[in-house]
Amino acid sequence: MPRSKNPSQPTTLVCVVLAMAFTILSALGVLALQIKLTREHEDEALAHATLTQLDDTFDQATHAVALVQRLPANAPCDESTLVLLRETVASLSQLQSLGLFRGNTVYCSSLYGDRSTALPPVQPPGGRTLELVDAGAPGNPSGRANLMLRDSTAANGVGVMATIDTQHLRAALHSAYPGPHLILQVGDATLDTQGAVVPASSHPKNIRQVASSRHSASVLLAPSHGLSIGSWSAYWPSYLFIAALSVLVGLMVGRLTQRLYTTRRLVEDGMRRDEFVPYFQPVVSSTDASVLGVEVLVRWHTARAGVLSPDQFIPAAEREGMIVPLTHHLMEKTGGMLVANIDRVPRGMQVAFNVCAEHFSLESLLQDCQRFLDRTSARGLQLMLELTERQPIAEDEQTDRILKRLREMGVKLAIDDFGTGNSSLAYLHRFNFDIIKIDRMFVGMARPDTISHHIIDSIIDLALNMNFEIVTEGVETEEQVRYLRQQVKDRGSLHMQGYLFARPMMLEDLIVWLRQRRAIPA
Repeated sequence: MPRSKNPSQPTTLVCVVLAMAFTILSALGVLALQIKLTREHEDEALAHATLTQLDDTFDQATHAVALVQRLPANAPCDESTLVLLRETVASLSQLQSLGLFRGNTVYCSSLYGDRSTALPPVQPPGGRTLELVDAGAPGNPSGRANLMLRDSTAANGVGVMATIDTQHLRAALHSAYPGPHLILQVGDATLDTQGAVVPASSHPKNIRQVASSRHSASVLLAPSHGLSIGSWSAYWPSYLFIAALSVLVGLMVGRLTQRLYTTRRLVEDGMRRDEFVPYFQPVVSSTDASVLGVEVLVRWHTARAGVLSPDQFIPAAEREGMIVPLTHHLMEKTGGMLVANIDRVPRGMQVAFNVCAEHFSLESLLQDCQRFLDRTSARGLQLMLELTERQPIAEDEQTDRILKRLREMGVKLAIDDFGTGNSSLAYLHRFNFDIIKIDRMFVGMARPDTISHHIIDSIIDLALNMNFEIVTEGVETEEQVRYLRQQVKDRGSLHMQGYLFARPMMLEDLIVWLRQRRAIPA
């Protein structure tokens, strides 16, 4: 490919910026997800640790209740009972008070002695309950909320109540700071770090919960309000990697975009400057070497790199989606050149163009062929399309319809370089081609002293048995001509194309060559 003059290409810069931005945003999205998952895992671990502390506090209350339940049934609130209650409270740091109750009334308390205090009713009555009691509620005359454990399951019928100041519970919840915001749930009530007791229904239903295995309590993890700066700052090495990755992606996209832009731009500029020139290589009969037609090839006449052969630019044009526009350009230009010299070309001469598989699925191919036939109808030129083998042809209704229409227009269809690319025996049956062109690689085997000659023999036998026309490419020696003629002797004929007869040439040189062979009048 000829080199461009590095024109200004803002499109490349835009693609690079977009690629880098996409890479950065995608990487940050993945990192944010990783941070979120890590944070959730850490928060859950903190919630479990906090619940362990709370369970230890609840265990103290349970232990205190068990000690007091040793009192005799209907124990009076005398001095010995009060001493037991108060000594038990003093021995357990988390405990606030202990009391004895009957029904919903506390009749003996470590705080208030034998003064009776009402308790909030429990449904169903009896059993063992753990509950949060707000400040000023029945059974809690203090100014702070507390947690109450009631147990009336002892065999002697003694009901024991233990209370825990929520200040201890709040301290445990607050120990997770600056981590997650934790909430204690007991029954249908919850306690947060601010000491507020609110219904559990006031929290979101999808809030995460860690339940205790020992008590009827759980710790809730309040929803996070996003990732903090501290969460992001811990991952600064990842930012360096993301930055380096985005630069690498930007360079790769820039290079690919530049390559795409350069190839498309060069081909487009070449067509606009009329640098693509049709070359014609004759096809002759194997019987009398009479001229049957020509294959149209293309050469790129560049100002800087000279004349480029198809192998130097056709693969790149195919990769970058420029082969269809280039084929259209070549057919249009060739048609115009033949029309300008219509009286100097043989009547009924066959003109063949190479067409990629993709082109056979496009309506524009029908338009290009019809225009070529209309322009050259004065000499009755025949049009042939050669399916190139670099890509498989689509096997669908659209391709079938286009191939059928081409045949109705009188266009002949050939498989080029048969046996070397994507062609298969299924093509011969599926698409009903007219001509098989045998690749030069197999023609080079056309000598009886090689084992490989069986390959070309088999291809010729197949084509003759299926009534295909045969064109052999790359014929360069008289020995190959004699061998090929021998293979079709008394069975048919084939056409030959190669340097032995003529190299690809420009139209003026072709006309001179045809006149020398008396294919056209002098």
